[in-house]
Amino acid sequence: MNKKEEALKNFRTKYNCSQTIVEVFADEIGLDKETALKIAKGFGGGAQRGELCGAVSAGIMVLGMKYGDDAKPYIEDFEDQMEELYGSIRCEKILGVNPSYRHGKEVIEKNNLQAQICPGIVEDSVLILEGIMRG
Repeated sequence: MNKKEEALKNFRTKYNCSQTIVEVFADEIGLDKETALKIAKGFGGGAQRGELCGAVSAGIMVLGMKYGDDAKPYIEDFEDQMEELYGSIRCEKILGVNPSYRHGKEVIEKNNLQAQICPGIVEDSVLILEGIMRG
């Protein structure tokens, strides 16, 4: 199973968007999977507030761990590519509703937005990160 497939499987079955991405890159960034999952836990759903998309947060974490002090251009490239694809890197803008509010959660559940939109974001995040990290 490749990283994209593993991330999608884990997103659909057990982890949030941020966790799935950090977890599949854990070995490459020097983290054990358990630590990676703990670090990324609070970033799903735009850090539970509809802010920066959890998949984007995960990508930033991965690139920061991979490139350290030299990460800035890689992070900017990643953010630019994600924003180009989705029109924003904010969870609330991507979903069209803030997931931190009761009404937002109801709209997301009623319209199955997380299942419709988020898997593509997870997939694209993984693919973009792989491309950036391959150089």
